[in-house]
Amino acid sequence: MNISSKQEAIEILNNIKSKSYLKIEALFTLMNIADDESLNQIFKILKEDPCELVRHEAAFCLGEMASNKAIQVLKGTFESD
Repeated sequence: MNISSKQEAIEILNNIKSKSYLKIEALFTLMNIADDESLNQIFKILKEDPCELVRHEAAFCLGEMASNKAIQVLKGTFESD
């Protein structure tokens, strides 16, 4: 599947019935867009998704984004655990 828009990626991530591989593709789509809304959505998935693999890929995407905000989100996640 080719995810063609940020909105489509967000819808996939917020659909509890979406398959893990689709969620991961959606995460990578948002990583490439790399705006604040995308960053916030990836952070939400990191905190809330029930699938460990999807959460792992969300953390990976934040690391790859390497923006100050993404790094702060990652640091905050690990400091709160």
